[in-house]
Amino acid sequence: MTIASSDDNSPPDCSNKKRKGGILNVYAPHSASPRRWLGPTSIPEDKDYPGQNGLSSRIDKFRASSAVVAKTIHGMGISAFKQSYRNNKAGIVDPGAKDKPSSNSDITRSSPSNSSAMFARALNGTAQPEGIVCKASKIQYMPKEYTATTVLTPPNNVLGNWIPLDSELTRLWKDNQTTSPFLKLPAEVRNRIYEYLYGGKTIAVGFDTYKTIGYEFDGTTAISTIPVFTYYRMVFNRRCNPLDPASYPHLPHCDFDIFIVLSLVCRQLYHETVILPYKLNRWVFDCHNTMFNFLFMERKLCRQYRKAVAEIVVREELPGDNLVQILPGLKKVLLVQGRSRFNDGYRKPGWYRVQEGAWGNRKLVFVIASFGRGLRSSDA
Repeated sequence: MTIASSDDNSPPDCSNKKRKGGILNVYAPHSASPRRWLGPTSIPEDKDYPGQNGLSSRIDKFRASSAVVAKTIHGMGISAFKQSYRNNKAGIVDPGAKDKPSSNSDITRSSPSNSSAMFARALNGTAQPEGIVCKASKIQYMPKEYTATTVLTPPNNVLGNWIPLDSELTRLWKDNQTTSPFLKLPAEVRNRIYEYLYGGKTIAVGFDTYKTIGYEFDGTTAISTIPVFTYYRMVFNRRCNPLDPASYPHLPHCDFDIFIVLSLVCRQLYHETVILPYKLNRWVFDCHNTMFNFLFMERKLCRQYRKAVAEIVVREELPGDNLVQILPGLKKVLLVQGRSRFNDGYRKPGWYRVQEGAWGNRKLVFVIASFGRGLRSSDA
């Protein structure tokens, strides 16, 4: 609604035609639009709505919940608004009023009509829009506590003996899940912690045949060579290639005991972390014979650990089909130096991916020759 000043004291016209000086637009003069409100913009008569009969009215939403509607000196409805508009223009007040207000605005504030109070609330922004209910929540916000699901007690202990349900081991297993802050974390959070602790490392395995030692004898240094014939291991703190002589002296070493820190705490942590060193790290063998004897002939790793090995680095020959079959978790192999053997053709150095074939057969497929890049994300 738009009210403009006029030279005369005539009330505003309730038509939708423009006049000189001032107008009061009753209806929108533009064409109908699906986004335009088509309702009236004039001030409705209170009798047009059932609010006076105790029923809800459209203008009741602009009233306060405890407001008392009373007639003013000009009455109610559109007639009262016109009369109030004339008096405000002429500065006329009710002759029966005892105290003359200081200004015309005091008249409106002291004795507002029903419609003027409605529009005053709308202009002041205190009117609540239709269809929107703004109520304060009576329920206090409580953050959701994410806890891990209960894990059943393992059927057997370390020695393979059966664990009864009423035993002390079963009670400790359940108590740890309810009292330990770490075990109460969700499984996804614990797995992410395990990846940071156990993953991203390189485990190098070699074989020593003879070892040279020196000792003092009669004031001279004697050198002796003794047979060893044992495996050794080294752990590097990042994924690397220890078979490269140039980079080997600069590789960061770490202690192998880091892989058993959490496994010795309790039985549940042992079950969750026992295979992660084999699954999340790179295994490097100094030669093909060491790899074949360590994994196939002597079976230094049990079946559970062999299934978890996912990445292998060898120097000069790829693992055979029989070795690939006993490593079901193997995904990629890096060949550092390729060579020809038994008329098998020259194997290019680089990354090879394990491809599943028919009848459960698995074979190595060449992927990329660049050593530094490793497997691409699309080929992993």
